[in-house]
Amino acid sequence: MTNEIYTPSREELNARIGRYDDLQAMSTEGELGWVGQDAMDVFFARKIMPVVLDDTKNPFGNIAPIFGAAGATMFISVMPPGQGPCLH
Repeated sequence: MTNEIYTPSREELNARIGRYDDLQAMSTEGELGWVGQDAMDVFFARKIMPVVLDDTKNPFGNIAPIFGAAGATMFISVMPPGQGPCLH
């Protein structure tokens, strides 16, 4: 382990920051437009906004402000009343 302090560049920091106002709904939702809302509510939150995604194909789409966090993913989910997080 090194004791040297590393200061990332502005570009490196910007690649690791996700701003709430810049989040977009997962792109998979648009690909499944033929699935009814009641069926979608069983599998997905009403709105899922990826914050961190792996840089591979995944069921949550390919739009996120941050990619490649050693396999970690993070989302902000918006659900209608009565649809709790236990479904997701």
